[in-house]
Amino acid sequence: MKDVIFQDLNTFINIEEFADLHQVNGIIMPVVIDADILKQRFSYRDVPTDGVYTGKLVIFLKTASLGKPPAIGSILKLDDNMYLVADVSEANGILELTLEANET
Repeated sequence: MKDVIFQDLNTFINIEEFADLHQVNGIIMPVVIDADILKQRFSYRDVPTDGVYTGKLVIFLKTASLGKPPAIGSILKLDDNMYLVADVSEANGILELTLEANET
């Protein structure tokens, strides 16, 4: 069973399949970015207040890529943008991070 999960992990987090290379906290690694999943879970953008709203996205990466998962409330740099880590989930070697940033 672990072999099947490992194969699925390598397919999902693969730059020739679903992932693209991104810089996460200064380290280049394969990452899957999914903004559509948030539409199923909750409003993609909060109601704007004075022209500012919270942009959200979810990223998936191998758990081993970061060493240890970031803490909720910590800051994560994805490419050239800074995000607040709003949620962290890990299962079967895949780390799912929900990130948010104030946008205008």
